[in-house]
Amino acid sequence: MNKSLLFTIITLFFLTTAQAQLVFKADGGINRMRYAFSDNFQDAFIQQYGATYESKRQTGFQAGLGVGYKFGPVVTLFLESEFVRQGSRVTTEETYDVTVTEKNGSTATVLGFPIWTEKYTAIHVPLMLQVKPFSGRFSPILSIGPSFNMNIKGKGEAVIETQTKTYPNGDYELKFGNGRTDDYRSFNMAINLRPGLAFNVDEDGIIKLTLEANFSLGLMDMMTSDRKDFLEAGGIEMLGTQKQRGTMFNLGVQFCPTCE
Repeated sequence: MNKSLLFTIITLFFLTTAQAQLVFKADGGINRMRYAFSDNFQDAFIQQYGATYESKRQTGFQAGLGVGYKFGPVVTLFLESEFVRQGSRVTTEETYDVTVTEKNGSTATVLGFPIWTEKYTAIHVPLMLQVKPFSGRFSPILSIGPSFNMNIKGKGEAVIETQTKTYPNGDYELKFGNGRTDDYRSFNMAINLRPGLAFNVDEDGIIKLTLEANFSLGLMDMMTSDRKDFLEAGGIEMLGTQKQRGTMFNLGVQFCPTCE
């Protein structure tokens, strides 16, 4: 169903823009992403474990290509594809006595903060409407549109952080899909809002350099209802939602061979 929707959007994109000017783009940069938990998600965790926690931003990177159709001097519609490496860091706000294994194989009980860091790879397919209101060499630009995100693979790392040392506490593979044992759904959607600046390298605006900040707001819960039912059957209550949030900073170039 999700793949059919994406295919339909791509087809309509090309059919409805056949008479417009073609624009190519490439960009890349870094991102700062995190998980956003709803209040009842937090409440269930407190009731389950007697602890509060917070999600902290992690630094990742992205690179992408796109093709767009220019409707006059102001509006361009872009279809893009981005390779994205992103993640989040979750830590409790309370310390716990945790048994850890030293490198020599011996065990010890330490007082520290449990921390989980998850990083994963995804392909994002944004459909962005870009507005460039001014025709001069410099102009602000603003883009908005949905992004269809496909999570591919990832890993998690758990550690115990004390005042003097960080102890490893287990690594795990992230599984993406719609099954009961998959950690997160493989398909997700977001709304992107991108303010930025554009600079015409030449007088005709055939080549532009762009600098953009992309605010990405995940629309769907990362966990499926089947996954939550499976966890609840094992004694772990999962209420509320966990969504993707973050900001991507991109430096890019746009090339319009037919622009004058």
